[in-house]
Amino acid sequence: MSTREAGVALAALLDALILVLTATGDPRAMLLINWLKGSCGVDPVADRNQITVPA
Repeated sequence: MSTREAGVALAALLDALILVLTATGDPRAMLLINWLKGSCGVDPVADRNQITVPA
């Protein structure tokens, strides 16, 4: 098994784990998803509360 195949297998395993946690309604699933999205994710609450000033 090559490194690439091992990476694909690991990604598939983690994807299945997240799917199961989400389907069961486990609140830890949202914590995991928020952690995985990292700092580049969009925070809908912060976006909704932003004040835009027209130019």
